[in-house]
Amino acid sequence: MAPALKFGQYTVLSSLGKGGMGEVWRARDQNLGREVAIKTLPDAFARDRERLSRFQREARLLATLNHPNIAAVHEFEEENGVHFLVLELVEGETLSGRLARGRISVEESLRLAIQICAAIEEAHRNGVIHRDLKPANIKITPSGKLKVLDFGLAKPVPRANDIALSNAPTAIIGPSEPGMILGTAAYMSPEQARGLEVDKRSDIWAFGCILFEMLSGRSAFGGGDVSSTLARVLERTPDFSVLPRTLHPRIVDLLEHCLEKDAENRLHDIADARIDIQRVLTNPGIVSGQPVSTSALNRRVFLAAAAGAGVTAAVAGAVGWKLKRDVAPSFSNHSPYVLPEGQTFTNSGASLLALSPDGTRMVYVADDRLYLRSMNSFESRPIAGTDGQGLLAPFFSPDGLQVGYWSSNQQNQLKRIAVAGGIPTVVATTSTYPLASPFWGKDDSIVWGDGADIMRVSLNRGSPQKLINVGADVERPQILPGNDAVLYSVGGKNGSVVVRSLKSDAPSRTLFPGTSPLYVSTGHIVYERDGTLYAVVFDLKSQSPVGDPVALVNNVRNDPAQYAVSNSGALIYVPRSDSPDGVLTWVDLKTREAVPLKLPPRPYRHPRLSPDGTRLAFQTTDANNDSQIWVYDLNGKSEAQPFHPEGSNSRPIWTRNGERLTFTSKRGMAESIWWKMADDSGRAEPLTQAEGNTSHQSDCWWTPGFFSLQLSLRVKAYSTSSLFPWMKKNRRRLRAVR
Repeated sequence: MAPALKFGQYTVLSSLGKGGMGEVWRARDQNLGREVAIKTLPDAFARDRERLSRFQREARLLATLNHPNIAAVHEFEEENGVHFLVLELVEGETLSGRLARGRISVEESLRLAIQICAAIEEAHRNGVIHRDLKPANIKITPSGKLKVLDFGLAKPVPRANDIALSNAPTAIIGPSEPGMILGTAAYMSPEQARGLEVDKRSDIWAFGCILFEMLSGRSAFGGGDVSSTLARVLERTPDFSVLPRTLHPRIVDLLEHCLEKDAENRLHDIADARIDIQRVLTNPGIVSGQPVSTSALNRRVFLAAAAGAGVTAAVAGAVGWKLKRDVAPSFSNHSPYVLPEGQTFTNSGASLLALSPDGTRMVYVADDRLYLRSMNSFESRPIAGTDGQGLLAPFFSPDGLQVGYWSSNQQNQLKRIAVAGGIPTVVATTSTYPLASPFWGKDDSIVWGDGADIMRVSLNRGSPQKLINVGADVERPQILPGNDAVLYSVGGKNGSVVVRSLKSDAPSRTLFPGTSPLYVSTGHIVYERDGTLYAVVFDLKSQSPVGDPVALVNNVRNDPAQYAVSNSGALIYVPRSDSPDGVLTWVDLKTREAVPLKLPPRPYRHPRLSPDGTRLAFQTTDANNDSQIWVYDLNGKSEAQPFHPEGSNSRPIWTRNGERLTFTSKRGMAESIWWKMADDSGRAEPLTQAEGNTSHQSDCWWTPGFFSLQLSLRVKAYSTSSLFPWMKKNRRRLRAVR
């Protein structure tokens, strides 16, 4: 075997490794255009017809296994007298490589263990025993998914004295083959070490060894050499004192049951291990080490986080409730959570947080990076690889192993990264970014609102595709179960929840007033209206709400609505601060001295200095929660004066000469850009005309340098999407007059 060698439709690319069962090579399948792994069998093995026949039957059985945590067997081939297996090529790091860097956190260890259990469970269900389960046969892909390799393929092997014991794969032991080694020494069960017959309980022993090593960073039975390791397997009990002190007692019990030397007293089914671990991951005792009552395990615990005035402080609360179809939710508990000292929310005009599908972990945006926090933990940790990317709108993958988000640095990009951290992958590049979190479907497609369009990208098929042109800004689109319709809202914080069929040309239907809708597995649509979260039963067949909505939580931060719901019915939300008021403060950039202005505490937003630095325009809300603009003379000799155009007005921008204020004004459902004299005299005039649910937001006045002549074209306060084409068209003229 060598690079560039061809085996039928396969071209060898490079070596991946060598062991007792032969060599493994990276190759390319020319027919299907994909890379695969080719495992060649040792010559002595291939010459033994009985072994070869048994191996071929085993390979056919393994090819029937279809599980996301098992590396697939594609083919068993023979070419020019060389027998080889064609396997799924699994990229990533082996678990042994990960363990070489030290022990793995309790939470990550348990989540990896669940995936190992799932793979073993599937194999055992189909009559396959691994017999050589060890960290070297487990890979963690760049996306964070775990894959178990070599299921059952190590069954027929050379005799023990023909291969290195450190890499020894499992042999089948029978009367005609006495004294053969069964597996790699540090992970083989006592019955394997004695040369006895094995069953699925040997895999459970190996699983216990692997879980012990992940949690402690040490081998359960490691010795200086093979002989001492085997002696420890047969005679000693692992040192459980090296396990984390806060480890839940149920996990310690599980390890003891997996590592019983007598197979009759050992855990009999790997599914029981998976169930125990899943229960612990939903149990607050995982960190404290104190088990909780059964009634506590049955609660749904929700986490919430809130920002104080501006985003200078962050406080969280949690509310527990259960959603049952046709029944109002019952509240059970409330648990506050304060963001760690020094952390503050960033990019708070977009979705700040996401909840894993199983409801056990949350991700939030603080200090311009993503933080991961277990619902059972009092601490959070940054996700490595996400800092400094202008993060917006995080969201989980369906399996909870990856987090998607938007990066607004340099260009708007949809990215994804493993929850364990790493190098993010760019999924799509778009013209805008959504303020509300996108939706990641079970078919590995992601849906989001891109301005007035609903876009979808498949992680398996490449570039984004336009799903629907709505004609107005879309928020939180979601493909409903059955892929028959899409749910979304339009119209901003005073908008409507809409459903539209994907199977017909029927127009969209408005369901009820509200924003940020989310269909959850309990059969409800959860949505926000006026700072309150509601739930209403939704019939998928008729695509219509059933009955009246029920209020869940009040005082939820909105625009966009800051909440997420798990498949289990758990809710996290960001509440408004008890006191949304803030104080406008003048800061001297040289001395860093801060002096509060002579203005009362209010919910201030978008403060803007006049060009000459003597006046301040800002946005706040009135008694009806409508946004209004005020102007304040910084000499402090008079009170702030209201700026009184009609409608709800926001985002004040001074013109270059300071004579006028440009602002966004909402009149009806549309938001357009207007301007008016800064002293509030005269009439307001529209600069743009928005229609329907369209929103035009004033951003800035653009001045292309200092001109020595007056341009005849007046540049209005349009968005950058309008300015850039004008700049491109007039770039020569601009260059000439700068």
